[in-house]
This record gives sequence, structure tokens and C-alpha cells, in this order.
Amino acid sequence: MRLDVSQRDAEVFVDGYRAGVVDDFDGVFQRVHLSPGGHEITIYRQGFRTIKESLYLSPGASQTLRYAMTPLGAGETAEPPAPPSVTPRDPRDPRERGSVPPDYLSERDRQVKPERPEYPPAREAVTRFGSLSLQIQPADAEIFIDGAKWTVASGPASERTILKLSEGRHKIEVKKASYSTYTEDVLIRNGATLTLNVVLSK
Repeated sequence: MRLDVSQRDAEVFVDGYRAGVVDDFDGVFQRVHLSPGGHEITIYRQGFRTIKESLYLSPGASQTLRYAMTPLGAGETAEPPAPPSVTPRDPRDPRERGSVPPDYLSERDRQVKPERPEYPPAREAVTRFGSLSLQIQPADAEIFIDGAKWTVASGPASERTILKLSEGRHKIEVKKASYSTYTEDVLIRNGATLTLNVVLSK
């Protein structure tokens, strides 16, 4: 993932963990390398409105996020980044949600902190996950989950989108201008995949 943000010194957080600043990830060959699946991206700078976005990355996908940060008005304060919601059991295990792989670090951070501290092991996982398999027509419709927009890497119209969601109930919305909106509450079960076929009508 490459970033194109108006404030290059703004801090970048991935899944609640600081990855660096925008300037580390806005060059032609600079990227935030993320594992496939869902991620929460937060861009924070004092004096500007905090940007938060949920997105889904398919294996091998690459995308650029572009934002123009909005200055705060008089008396307003920037919303601080939320802390990580999951404590990783082992930062070396890529299956653990919330852990920070070494690829999250910018080149600058690796030079300053070549060794990352070990996280204390958690006795049990806090959150369990299932999958939502979506096929949408038209393919460029927007997906909202619990009110948050998910950015999905584009692919063939026939390709299904697999989203990894926490166990429990979620509100799914699929929208596109000039089309009817699809809304449904779904129940995601741990380790299971729920399949939905959505066709929006004009």
C-alpha cells in the first residue's frame, strides 16, 4: 500500500500500531507491506482531522490511498488513534491479528530500532474470526460494514471478494449512485464462511 497524503509528516497507524509517517510510504518505491486480509488504517496529525479507513487487501494486490487532510476548526482537537484491540500471542506468527510484522516498519525505523521488543504472550485469543464471501453486481459498488467503508482491490467482475470479519453480527450495505441500496444484518461464525450474492437494481 502506497500513501499520497497532503501532510507528509502525519503519523500512520496500521491495526492500532504505529508504522511510521506518510513520508516513509509516499515514494515511487516506498510501500507499507501488509498481509492479505482486512486492516484498519489511521492517519493522525495534530491540528488536522484524523483519517480512518477499513480496507481489504487481496493476495498480491497493490493500491494507493490518497487523502487531503482537513485543518481543525477553532476549539476542535484531533481524534487520537485507537489502541490495538487484540494482544498478539506471538509476534512471529503471521496468523495472529494485531501483531506487527517487520515489514510494517519503515526503513528509517529499522535503522533506529533494528530489534523489536517481544510482546508478552497472551493466555487466550481475544477475538475470533470468520469470512464473508461476496459477489457484487455492479462490481464497482461500494461496500460498508457496520457503517465503515471497505476499500477492496479491483479484479474481474466474476471474482468473489473474501472479507475477514470478527465473530458476531455485522450490518452489510452495498451502495452505488442511481442504484438501490442492499442492506442486511449477517451473523459471522468463527472459522466459517458466509456467502452472499448481491445484485443492485437501477
